[in-house]
Amino acid sequence: MRVQTLYAAGLNSKKIARLLPCIRDADGGPSEIADAQLVDELAAERDRIDRTIADLLRSREVLSDVIDMARAGLDAAH
Repeated sequence: MRVQTLYAAGLNSKKIARLLPCIRDADGGPSEIADAQLVDELAAERDRIDRTIADLLRSREVLSDVIDMARAGLDAAH
């Protein structure tokens, strides 16, 4: 399950392979063996995901505006 979540987040198999030993088996939390480079890479991945989310939210706003204008036009035509 956790590997699928990491793939869905956009991490590639190489990065996931480096990350898995840093995850505790019992609760899925982080272990103490992560190195600074991995932490930096994961922070960069999180930043990339945040940018993607922001882009999607902007796209959603534009789409909502188009839908609202189209509905208003349909309502005015009736």
